[in-house]
Amino acid sequence: RFDTIIVGGGIAGLLTALRLSQSGLRVVVIEKDKLGSGATLANQGVIHSGALYVRHHGHIVRQCQEAQSAFLAFAPAAEISAQKTLLLTPPDTTKEFMDMLSAHKLNFDTMPINEVQEIETESLQGYSVLSFEERVFSSRQILQENLVACLANGVTILTGTSVDQLIYSEDKVRGVTIGLNQVIESDNVVLAAGLGMASILQSFNSHYSQFFTSRLTTMVYLPHASISRGMVIAAPGKP
Repeated sequence: RFDTIIVGGGIAGLLTALRLSQSGLRVVVIEKDKLGSGATLANQGVIHSGALYVRHHGHIVRQCQEAQSAFLAFAPAAEISAQKTLLLTPPDTTKEFMDMLSAHKLNFDTMPINEVQEIETESLQGYSVLSFEERVFSSRQILQENLVACLANGVTILTGTSVDQLIYSEDKVRGVTIGLNQVIESDNVVLAAGLGMASILQSFNSHYSQFFTSRLTTMVYLPHASISRGMVIAAPGKP
């Protein structure tokens, strides 16, 4: 029996485990594969300033900025030097973006198209270019530092272990089942399963399972490209 069960051994799961264990709780982390094998080590390592979200998700910009400060404090050695991110936007939306960035007090610069070396200039005709600073971290190093801290605080970590089902009765969580119907008991279960979240929610017919979609389906792998900064095309539906 544990005070808290955390399902998912990525950065989110381990950070949660660390915080709770530092509060004196007995915590177990359950990961179906290797630690960080899902979204954690498959992401691009950017802790966003919030600039990408000003148009549709302005309410989270402040939290994005707080996240940058938090990761700098937690793992300063994990930060990777990177050039400014470029935001390519059609002229009819450029002023809108600039006004939104300014409203959220996000610094940016304008940039001539011919200085964008990564894309052929003729492909950028009709676009404006804004540049802003994002922070990039090594996900692997953050994961390692997190793991060391968790073990030092007595967190139990089970890898290669799938959660088959959440156990609940009388509208209260009682624990989870793993393996051959083995039960781990707890009154608190934190789901930090990333890519596996939808299937876990489906296991107890959660209404919310239908709303989880992997963002990794939008990623592109360019093994021979040399790109040293983020490139964002802010014109949905256009190449």
